[in-house]
Amino acid sequence: MRERNDKHFQSDPSKRGERGVSILEIIIVVAMISIVTTFAVMQIGAAQRAMRLTNSAREFLGWLEKARLDSLRRHAMSNVEMASVTITSANTYTITIDQNGDGTLDPARSITIPSTHGAHFTGLTFPTTIYYNWRGRPVDAAGNGLNLSFSLVDGVSPANPITVTSGGDATLGTGVALSPTTVTGVSPNSNIRPRTY
Repeated sequence: MRERNDKHFQSDPSKRGERGVSILEIIIVVAMISIVTTFAVMQIGAAQRAMRLTNSAREFLGWLEKARLDSLRRHAMSNVEMASVTITSANTYTITIDQNGDGTLDPARSITIPSTHGAHFTGLTFPTTIYYNWRGRPVDAAGNGLNLSFSLVDGVSPANPITVTSGGDATLGTGVALSPTTVTGVSPNSNIRPRTY
């Protein structure tokens, strides 16, 4: 008989000092999980926006490099021959290069940054055309060397500053505020190709 009472005592949780989980404890745990999940979703969204902005900037830099290499390959001397990238509006630019390799420039290709990216150019006037001469250096329509700094922003993520140096290098910086500048005093004859014998 005593064995039965001991077993009954062991199987009854209220008699062993055990208790269940209260509603208040469940609410606190659910609230903590929802707060952590909300912060995680917000961080994932911010990371995706920043990644889209950086990808748009890298794609633009890729087109600048293609234009530069195209002018180098074809030894472009005049604006009619030079490959170029024109930033036509806050979120649109056109590329004029020899894509098929026949030695002449193809019709301009227009690229619009998707509205889902929300990215747009700041720090320069529209339209701005960057020509590349036969030496792969950026010049304006008059043949003067260019040194540009502007940004690609989306209003939420940190700006992606883009710098195009007078030597032809195009770089993507991070978090630095840049202002547009133009190099002056460069000879308009800088497109003259040296003689080869």
